[in-house]
Amino acid sequence: MGKNGCCLAPQFWDAPRAVRVEDLPEAIARTQMLRTMPAPMVESILALMRQGPSSAALAVRTAEPITGRAPRTFAEWANTHRTAFE
Repeated sequence: MGKNGCCLAPQFWDAPRAVRVEDLPEAIARTQMLRTMPAPMVESILALMRQGPSSAALAVRTAEPITGRAPRTFAEWANTHRTAFE
């Protein structure tokens, strides 16, 4: 996706090695998602991504009563599970 789409780059700033992040053209994203998802779902996802980041991407305190632990960021989760990706 372009600059208005979703970008995970900030979550990799503290990565132990360089991570290359490239924008994915919407047409390619659509083609790839259509391989495993129904078209209405794909179009909904792409429409959401066009809107850019939202409050839904933030860690919120509503998770704690459900899971029994405080929410954490993607970076925290990735660091905890780092060995799974080495």
